[in-house]
Amino acid sequence: MTRRMRVRGAAAVATAAGLMVLAAAPGSAATSVADGTASAVIVTVGGSPTDSGTYTVTNDGSAQSASGTNQPMITALGGQSLLSAGVLAQDSTTSVTDGKGQVASCAGIAGQGASVVAAGHGSCLTGGQTLRLSAATLDLSKLTLVEGTVLQGLDQQLATALQPVLGQVLPALSQGLQQGLQAIGSPGLYVDLGAVQSHCVANPGSASADASLAGAGVYVEMMGQRVDLLALPADPEPNTNVATGLDKVSAMVRTTLRTQLTQSLQGALGPLAAAVDQAAVIDNVLANVSAQLGPLDQNLLSATLNRQSSSGPGNIAVEALDLQVLPGAAQFGVEALRVQLGRSSCSAGTAQVVASAPVNQPPEKKNKNGLPAVPTAVPGGLPHAPAQDGTDWPVVALAGMLLVGALAAGTRRHG
Repeated sequence: MTRRMRVRGAAAVATAAGLMVLAAAPGSAATSVADGTASAVIVTVGGSPTDSGTYTVTNDGSAQSASGTNQPMITALGGQSLLSAGVLAQDSTTSVTDGKGQVASCAGIAGQGASVVAAGHGSCLTGGQTLRLSAATLDLSKLTLVEGTVLQGLDQQLATALQPVLGQVLPALSQGLQQGLQAIGSPGLYVDLGAVQSHCVANPGSASADASLAGAGVYVEMMGQRVDLLALPADPEPNTNVATGLDKVSAMVRTTLRTQLTQSLQGALGPLAAAVDQAAVIDNVLANVSAQLGPLDQNLLSATLNRQSSSGPGNIAVEALDLQVLPGAAQFGVEALRVQLGRSSCSAGTAQVVASAPVNQPPEKKNKNGLPAVPTAVPGGLPHAPAQDGTDWPVVALAGMLLVGALAAGTRRHG
């Protein structure tokens, strides 16, 4: 390789380096002016979550980019049996006008036959059949007869009369309890949903959101009967909290057990039946069973409707339904469950235009004759002279290229 070729190669490398310096020079990075997210379903069973994914859109002022899917399938919710049918929807869209961002998002779930509508039209879903979620199955087989409480609280005369036949009474009561529990079976806790969805819109400085729950209710199926527990409002106010226990279920359990205990006890008492107040004995047994059913009467099911939050103007997040089966149900074989339906978020702002800071020009320099001095640095088309308090990278790059060109020209003259 000749010396001239080596110099030309070096000049090319230096020129490329100068261009790289130019490209890497500090500048204004693109910022988002509109963002939206949407997620139809999040189900957490026993601490293990599964969901329909999140559809996310971002607009930097010149174009919109998206990630995730806005056509989720119910089959995406693997690893759970709560939802096996239905129509999911999650969508978001953005636009920018005169540097101002706008965004609309919506998400939700409905039964078979529902129609999906794109974001920007308010609701995501229209129509559809009622969707039934199986939230829990109650296992009542652990209810037991505590023998020490059978005579507890009875007057002395009744307790004395029962002593001779207590060995027969206790097995009879235990058998009656088991027969009653077999007749009751395992009640199921269900949630009916028509279409549960949320939507939001945002502009710079303002944002709004709403949620709707069509045909939503909570009930128990027990011995072939439906016991309604809670009717959820179709158009709930923001951050509406509801809670319910299963006191109606407990009442039905006690009624069924009373019938079975009465039938079993009559044969066990024999000739003492007329002398013994069997109702008092059964009340005593049921009082103990009721204590075991206590957690069912408390807040077993909790829900927040139209949950909304905001971190400032032009920003809002909304969730149509957040349903939780509380840990108190664990003793009845119910696994901790949380179902979150229709989560949407919207955030919008204004594109920022960064203007160059004004540069204070130094006093004009003059030579000894009083004439303007010949400048030693020329901006060369730059919008301002080189900065006095920092490095002006475009000028550095340009100077580097001029130096390389001069070296190359010198080499040609002496080559």
